[in-house]
Amino acid sequence: MDEYKIKSDSTERKFVQRAVEVDTLDSQTEDGILKMLNVQDIFPFFGNPVKWCTPHKLMHFKKLVELGVIFPPIIVVQEERLIVYDGHYRWFASYLAGKKEISAWVT
Repeated sequence: MDEYKIKSDSTERKFVQRAVEVDTLDSQTEDGILKMLNVQDIFPFFGNPVKWCTPHKLMHFKKLVELGVIFPPIIVVQEERLIVYDGHYRWFASYLAGKKEISAWVT
């Protein structure tokens, strides 16, 4: 089997390195803290300009969540509430998949 190779200066390599660096939960970076949060404690940002996706696309996201493929959404704290700033589909797909917790960047 051929080994998958990534160029040392590529954007993809930087993304993979970043994902490995933040693999440990509750890790602190300049961007925020990666934490495990209760899915039901998170609220949508209704002012988000992104439109809700089609049911077909949402089921695709749900399938990825069930397989464990997910990039953490970005959550902001406003008035002591956790609000999804980026990653509404991933958050809602996690909810539909029956996940109790989700890893998220909290800023």
